[in-house]
Amino acid sequence: PGGGGGGNPPPTPTDYKVAIAGDWGCEPETDDVLDLISSEGYNYVVGVGDNAYESASCWTSRFSALKNANKFNSAYGNHEYSESGGISPYKTFFGHSLTYFTFKFQNIQFFVIDTNINCDVGSNQHNFIKAALEASQNDNTVVWRIAIIHHPMYGASSDHGYNEANTRENFHQLFVTNHVNFVCSGHNHNWQRTYQLAYNSGSPSSPTVVDNSSPYSRTAAGFIHVVTGTGG
Repeated sequence: PGGGGGGNPPPTPTDYKVAIAGDWGCEPETDDVLDLISSEGYNYVVGVGDNAYESASCWTSRFSALKNANKFNSAYGNHEYSESGGISPYKTFFGHSLTYFTFKFQNIQFFVIDTNINCDVGSNQHNFIKAALEASQNDNTVVWRIAIIHHPMYGASSDHGYNEANTRENFHQLFVTNHVNFVCSGHNHNWQRTYQLAYNSGSPSSPTVVDNSSPYSRTAAGFIHVVTGTGG
């Protein structure tokens, strides 16, 4: 006998592939990445910010097919704020009212944070993300939780530093408490991945390694942090 489905078995899980990248630009390499996403059959794309390094139109024209197919969403990087036109063209393109939000794809819930604005505990953004994380604990359709930020929390020496928005202090423990599995970021134009990390309140820049070898447990009290500024 089945559960609450009238004796019917639960639906069969659907396989899917999600691409996460950012720091795109409007380069031939950007087109190469888009071609790869298409040829490899990715079902959804999530951006970690820094879309165009000039006015937005060169970038939105490249990504309109993904957006029109409801296969694309993105965080905001510092270049969305600093380049000609600012963030307005991107808010229009994505239909965003705020630059921080949450959304679901299949059994993943994404929590998108704007690390260009106030992320501190007690801010409107932090309150929103905290409430969304806590609400997700009561949603049994959510299997994976992924936080999307632009400025990375951790990483190896690169062109840019880390923790520019104090995300370690403001979010690391909150993410662990609410079972976030991955934190994906950009800003540095490379790819990096940590072990599974818990928060170290005594030294936030030196997180505690929960596990340092795969396969990692989805239910462990720690997340894997990824830098994926490889979009262009």
